[in-house]
Amino acid sequence: SDARDTAILNIPASAYAQMESAQVAEILGLVRSDEKSTPKEVYGKIPEPVWQKLDGQNVQGLMKKWVKIDYLNTASAIMRSWMNAREDYLGKTEAELT
Repeated sequence: SDARDTAILNIPASAYAQMESAQVAEILGLVRSDEKSTPKEVYGKIPEPVWQKLDGQNVQGLMKKWVKIDYLNTASAIMRSWMNAREDYLGKTEAELT
């Protein structure tokens, strides 16, 4: 629902920073599709630090969920968001991350 997606988007990145990858994936897995917005649009608004928290296994789990119900664009958006966030994160020095 819109309320659930809005609540997920309102969780601050600092709260996600305290979580394990599996917990972050569980929250992002609550995103649903509805007539007002696609999951791809919601995932596009998730901040990069959240995607940086996810490990590859949890990203694959999220993608499989959407592929299973034929939301291939959402699965590809998840992978793109995660890869972009990881690329930015891995390219920063330790000083920039603190």
